[in-house]
Amino acid sequence: MPHPTQQFLQLARSLMRWILVPLAIILIVVLLVAGAVVWRTLPGGDLNVQVAGLSGPVSITIDADGIPRIAATTEQDGATALGFLHARERMFQMDLMRRVARGEISELVGMPALRLDQLNRTLNLRDHAQADLEAVPADTRAVLEAYATGVNAWIDRRGRFAALEFALLGTPRHWTAADSLLWGKTMGLYLSGNWRTELARLHLSDHLSPQRIDALWPSQDARPTQAWLPVSGLVARAWASLLPNFPDPFTLPASASNAWAVDGAHSATGHPMLAGDPHLSFGMPAIWYLARIDLPD
Repeated sequence: MPHPTQQFLQLARSLMRWILVPLAIILIVVLLVAGAVVWRTLPGGDLNVQVAGLSGPVSITIDADGIPRIAATTEQDGATALGFLHARERMFQMDLMRRVARGEISELVGMPALRLDQLNRTLNLRDHAQADLEAVPADTRAVLEAYATGVNAWIDRRGRFAALEFALLGTPRHWTAADSLLWGKTMGLYLSGNWRTELARLHLSDHLSPQRIDALWPSQDARPTQAWLPVSGLVARAWASLLPNFPDPFTLPASASNAWAVDGAHSATGHPMLAGDPHLSFGMPAIWYLARIDLPD
């Protein structure tokens, strides 16, 4: 007769088999479903897509460096193709930017983004973008509308699988021409690092003279006027006198974008080089999207 300990171990093994086998099957099914969802949200390979509103055929190829090359008949058709590409590869980034600019990011992340939403709703970027759209020339609006057509073609094709995140969030809203202008509004805020200072100066203008306000924010070429400095101040001033100040050669302002070019005579390839440093924060995916659009002319 088996020992009670052996009986207990046999019973435990049987229970473990009855528990682990179904759990393993469930885990495999969950992983397969998750893998299928992820696979469904990938951009995919070659596509033939019918998009209403194109004036002619458009081809998109990806070169050896991963750069899209668009061949289109008109500028509007090229914009439609670019919108399709952007949505194909950046739809969640685009929707997230739109939510931030419209003051709707709290819908996704809750209280941590509430103050950001309050700021952007106070600035009313959404209505300002719509007003800008109504004021732009007709040809510019046509390009913006064509771009939105391309974005929406991808959304209509993929629905909630337009990007991985939308598998949980649901199908994104259609893109509008005003949504594209929201990007310009957002970039304007990114590149307006001194707006708090301007507001503070404006507020103080009711209480202080312009001379006193300028003393609080001296210009870069301002020099101290006091006749006596402590030893530490003298040392700092001596070191500062040895350092070049903007706009002296090889110096840059405290905070600004910059760009430079090199003639082909000075490059290894014999071709000119152009570089730019826009002083923007890092992001993944990046803020830029490199593409080439070729038209007949």
